[in-house]
Amino acid sequence: MQPIYLQKAMKFNPKKHDIRGFGIQRKIDGVRVQLVIDLDGKCRIYSRSKTKNTGDFNEYTDKLPHIVSLLENHFIKGVILDGEAHIDKYPTDQDNYKYVSGTLNMGVEKCLHKQRENGLIKVVLFDVPTLKAQYRLRYRYLTDNIATCTHLSVNPMIINKDDEYMVEFNKVIDAGGEGIILYNMYGNYKHSAERCQTSSDVLKIKDVNECEVLVVAKERGLGKFSTTLGALVCKDGEGKTVRVGTGLTDEERDNIMQNIPVPFVIEITYQEKTEDSYRHPAFYRLRLDKDIGDWTKDGDDDDTN
Repeated sequence: MQPIYLQKAMKFNPKKHDIRGFGIQRKIDGVRVQLVIDLDGKCRIYSRSKTKNTGDFNEYTDKLPHIVSLLENHFIKGVILDGEAHIDKYPTDQDNYKYVSGTLNMGVEKCLHKQRENGLIKVVLFDVPTLKAQYRLRYRYLTDNIATCTHLSVNPMIINKDDEYMVEFNKVIDAGGEGIILYNMYGNYKHSAERCQTSSDVLKIKDVNECEVLVVAKERGLGKFSTTLGALVCKDGEGKTVRVGTGLTDEERDNIMQNIPVPFVIEITYQEKTEDSYRHPAFYRLRLDKDIGDWTKDGDDDDTN
């Protein structure tokens, strides 16, 4: 079996979306992965989309041998599982994301060494793209076939009957999480052979305004930043240009200036959109796991989990 482009979530709009009967899961902040299990039971792990540098899906198989071993011992065959590589080692979701993203971007030996020293990356599963069935049956397939353990699990879910989604959202935020994902229990998986597809059967609710923007230039700083990065010049795909100079650590400034060529995708937070730009934009994180061709113009299409 070959990896596919994975489905993406749409931003929840209470005026537009009727979510009665939707499943509610915590949004896991990590690196999206797909676990391709061949008919002979062999497992390989890939990124959610192809990268601009190679034109191929990034492969993480050799970097997550403990996950490969766990799945091959489940005797599942001929499916692709959709999930998130994550860790719950640090106080905030952002710190956990940085650990996982940075570790998976290392070479194999460095990646394995870092995990031995600091903690093994986990994978949580939430869908089965290749199973041609409604989500309620795809989710049941996961719960019936995956035995939860320390490093591999199925994302827990409850059903939204009225306003349970807001209760669960507040619980997640109070616990330091970033939001929830809502699943249409009767929805089908949406994907294509060319790019990740956005589906209204999967909706996200986050605590902050975020969007993905495309970095098109790097500006050297002034004063104490004169020898490194001062700001990132970004396009949002809607005709707006935004300069992002806050929210970056000194380490991130040096790394971006020295090692990351434009164009590339980042996530920013902001207070509100203006006619020409964004009010109080701030750097949130690099998205080197996202290909330029997978970057979406409205910033509302994000990882499903």
